[in-house]
Amino acid sequence: MTLTRQGRDALAFEARHTLFVVAWAQGRYREAGAVSERLARDAERTGRPDHHCSARLASAYFNVVAGDLAASVEQAGQAVEQAREARHPYREADSLILLASAQELVGLYDAAVTSLNEARAVAGRLKTAHHQASIEVCLGRIHLARGERALAAAHLRAAESAARELGDDRILAVALAGEARALCQPGPHQDLDRAAEAAELSATTAANRAPPVEADGRLAMAEVALARGVDAVEHALAALDLMERLDAQERYEIEIFLAAHDALTAAGRREEAAKILGRAWRAFQSRCERIGDAAIRASFGGAVAHNRRLQALWRAAAGQAEGSADEDGS
Repeated sequence: MTLTRQGRDALAFEARHTLFVVAWAQGRYREAGAVSERLARDAERTGRPDHHCSARLASAYFNVVAGDLAASVEQAGQAVEQAREARHPYREADSLILLASAQELVGLYDAAVTSLNEARAVAGRLKTAHHQASIEVCLGRIHLARGERALAAAHLRAAESAARELGDDRILAVALAGEARALCQPGPHQDLDRAAEAAELSATTAANRAPPVEADGRLAMAEVALARGVDAVEHALAALDLMERLDAQERYEIEIFLAAHDALTAAGRREEAAKILGRAWRAFQSRCERIGDAAIRASFGGAVAHNRRLQALWRAAAGQAEGSADEDGS
């Protein structure tokens, strides 16, 4: 059977889209970025709304690590509309979940919950367990970001259960890391033994298969160690090393820097901690400078708790440096 040119173009697009998904999952972000640019050109050639949607999703994913977070929100929203135009509910659910994830990253938590509720409705009609597990993970992260730790842990445990049934190790590892981070926070729900178990299982589940997720697990292990008052340097620096090898991190860049700063400070290694804080500040500034929408830039800096904490630490460090300079001058 001889394929038409249109058929060949469609097959080429699907193959390239698969390459993007694999490269992204493995943390090969530069390669994924180049593929996402080619996908956009290929979608123009095929003219298919579902291909335009997939290309837009790829671009939104890439902007999360290497571009404008406001553009990621916009592109994911456009992907939702393209999926609806194509009458492709599976892609609609994908797009809504990515939209919620992008909104969460910049602190638009109410909007993210609305997107997830829409995604849940679509996934419920499709009966797609993968989407439902991803929705539980996103809801868990949002509740954790809002300080609602018991709710966060409940959603993340639901995601774990679904991931085990699916045999999806990536979602399982992400959910375990999130649960560990929720359970190590102070409060009546705190369970440091379970947190340690979940964090270690997250890192080992992702090890040698999904470096970005392994970094999540290592971050969780560091935070659990800090909560226990034991040396967290090994785990924090392991998460930092993984992030550096990837040359980016999808979600926890600033939090990995902060965990390394906290672990080094607790270990009395203050000069190293100060250097890490400087790197965190530069990474934050770089992210802010790339956000083209002023309102989203303000939300990213003001609504996201770890970004607020970084700014407070940086101001305090700058104040101490100024005070030391005044003393030396006197």
